[in-house]
Amino acid sequence: MEGRLAGLLVARMTAGASETRRLAGVLAGQAGVLVGQLELVDQLDRERRMMQAILRHSPVGVMLEDADGRIVYANPEVEAIYRLKAADMPGQTLAEIYASAGAERSEDGEAEGTAELRMKNPNRIVHVRRVEIPGLEGEPAGILTLHEDVTAQRLALEAKDLMLRAIGHEVRSPAAAMKTTLAGIMQWDETIDNQGRRQLLQEAYESSDRLLSLVESQLIIAKLETKHFEPNPEPIELKPAMDGVITVLAHRYADRIEAVDVKLHADLPRAYCEPTHLQQVLTNLIGNALEYTLSQVKVKARTIDSGWLEITVADGGPGLPPGSLQDLFEKTGPAGRNRSQGGLGLGLYLCRLVVERSFGGRIWVASSNREGTTFKFTVPAFRS
Repeated sequence: MEGRLAGLLVARMTAGASETRRLAGVLAGQAGVLVGQLELVDQLDRERRMMQAILRHSPVGVMLEDADGRIVYANPEVEAIYRLKAADMPGQTLAEIYASAGAERSEDGEAEGTAELRMKNPNRIVHVRRVEIPGLEGEPAGILTLHEDVTAQRLALEAKDLMLRAIGHEVRSPAAAMKTTLAGIMQWDETIDNQGRRQLLQEAYESSDRLLSLVESQLIIAKLETKHFEPNPEPIELKPAMDGVITVLAHRYADRIEAVDVKLHADLPRAYCEPTHLQQVLTNLIGNALEYTLSQVKVKARTIDSGWLEITVADGGPGLPPGSLQDLFEKTGPAGRNRSQGGLGLGLYLCRLVVERSFGGRIWVASSNREGTTFKFTVPAFRS
């Protein structure tokens, strides 16, 4: 076959008429045809098994409909997408499958040639593309539909869009404030006394500090969100680290910083983590507490088992809104307790990233009620 040896037929005749020899030749020819057909069947079987393996392990759901719109095949990924057994789908229509899965068509996210379906419990978004499969001679065409769960991609795009819009809003505010303040100094320089000039410069400094803090937070988030992040920990004395945080916050909150009560025992071991990351977590938690309460903010630390430090930040504010705890540490979670007070709503998300990925610890809300809110997080203690 095609220059290759597909089989060998040996016939030995000691005697026989010419007709017998002719029949033997015909038999040999038929045997050759049979061997070729068997080889073709084997090749088709290999291709069939290969196609089945591809469809079985495809990350995209595949359905094949006949000319009447009835499903004749569904691969396992379809079962995972719609939470229905693929073996039960043949004979049904796509509309029946969608109804059983609770899938509803959405016009919002559809692109040309692609339908978008939305499902609940859990929330999922599926893109469906239809491809016409030409039939063989005299046979009607079929329809191949490709089903892809795009929930994760859509959430990532929405989170990115949310962050870009929020960053644009937050960057504009301090940048505009700095421009206005500096423009005022330039315009009224000769008429402003030293005290007024110092006040304007202080306002410009605070705006630039807020802008720098925003940029630093985004850089840390971008770094921690990568899969290959490796922390570079070092021993850190808690008292100097806390003093540095209080100094930074004093520029923003002025006399309000006096409400922060820090109690650290002298015998506490050093923390073992990246200094800038610890500063970010403390700055965010204490800063949030100062934003939402006029009463005292208490900060303390203690040693817990297995070589960890537990740091607590408690305020006497009105507590968190009901139902906010579930998404509190997520990127799309609430921006503090009152969005009108500004902020990206990424502070607690940043805290969770740092604590979990940089420290290897955990962060949680220990309590939240009308008497205040208490946050706790853990950080490794240095073992000398």
